[in-house]
Amino acid sequence: MEFSKKDRLFLKNQYEILSRLDGENSSNYQEKIEILEQGYEVHYEEYFDLEDDFPEESSRLVIDTLDLYSVLKSSYDSLTETNLSERDINFLGFDGNHETEHMVYTKFFVETLGRFTELQSEDRFRGYNSHMPMVSSYYNMVNKWKDELKQKRDLSEDEIKMILSAR
Repeated sequence: MEFSKKDRLFLKNQYEILSRLDGENSSNYQEKIEILEQGYEVHYEEYFDLEDDFPEESSRLVIDTLDLYSVLKSSYDSLTETNLSERDINFLGFDGNHETEHMVYTKFFVETLGRFTELQSEDRFRGYNSHMPMVSSYYNMVNKWKDELKQKRDLSEDEIKMILSAR
């Protein structure tokens, strides 16, 4: 991680303000101030750890997947008779071991931003960790929904099955 002198000055000023506002943690802030003042780069990662950017394409896949599952849920709920079960249309999440960024972004999008919270209902929500890779499955499902069904929002049972078969 690299900071310009301007970056260091801005951060130093922020930590000086925090040090005055939060006297209980003042010594922690003073350490960061000294690291920034002296330019001790070796400590930047330790004290100022930031995650890499989450690509827009990946964010879009998560949002489109949540949107699709919201449509699957509402369409399923409107069916009077069906051979599908609620389990068939459950949002499975992303693999915590190999798709961690997707899983964490999903949690942020649902819990922090409060979007697609209907996917969390007790009888349908399985959490954010699918325990198996899902990115390619969701990519296929979203593309089928977008390309063949033109993002139709009221799906028949056959259309739901068609989307689910892309998994």
